[in-house]
Amino acid sequence: MMRKIYILFVIFIILISNLFSQETLYTKTQQEEIYFGPPIDAEKYILGPGDRLRLYLIKEKESPEIYDLVVSPTGYVSLPMVGGIKVVRLTLSEATKEIARQLVRFYPKSIISMDLVMPRRIKVFITGEVANPGTYQMSALSRLDDLIKSAGGLRASASTRGIQIKRGDKVVEVDYLKFLKEGDMSHNPFIEEGDLVYVPLMRKSVKVLGQVKNPGIYEIKEGEKLLDVLNMAGGLTEKASLFGATLDRVDGTRIE
Repeated sequence: MMRKIYILFVIFIILISNLFSQETLYTKTQQEEIYFGPPIDAEKYILGPGDRLRLYLIKEKESPEIYDLVVSPTGYVSLPMVGGIKVVRLTLSEATKEIARQLVRFYPKSIISMDLVMPRRIKVFITGEVANPGTYQMSALSRLDDLIKSAGGLRASASTRGIQIKRGDKVVEVDYLKFLKEGDMSHNPFIEEGDLVYVPLMRKSVKVLGQVKNPGIYEIKEGEKLLDVLNMAGGLTEKASLFGATLDRVDGTRIE
């Protein structure tokens, strides 16, 4: 009797262990396959090696088929019947049209669509006046702001007006303050594989005190006037008066 109870107990333990094991595996798989992030614009997202795609082939008279695809290091996806199709540097929308064009020869009157399941990871570098300079693995959908936050944020000495992105032989200068103050996304660009982001020291700056909404030290560019600086400081309060106002650089010289 005791032996039967023992055997039943062992079987129960094995069943429970398998149940938890399967549940854990399912949860892990789901977490790996689900993308959480901003909406992806199929007309703008450019495919690259490592992107995971899902192709839906809805046939006229046969059962639908689903293919999980990964862009290879050489920039191709492979499908039955048609073989390799080059999609690297195409937008998601362009790649979908090209794949559909080739598949429709074998599956006429079918509906073909494709989704981006998981964006690829890219390697980028950030140096200069950030808390933790170094190399970072980021999503291909990451922007400059995401990289700066991953690096621990800017130091107090950092420039926000002249951040440089070195991309191949080109250097793009970004006025990051325009994004922070105005939400101008053109100054929060997407980062790309191999980008080197350099955050220099703050250049010329002024201290804004008194009846402004955000007193503090602000970096300025050549040619900027008093009104430009006041706008950076959030504008005047209701009690403010410009009569007798002065604007001095942090180094002590007067701005005319």
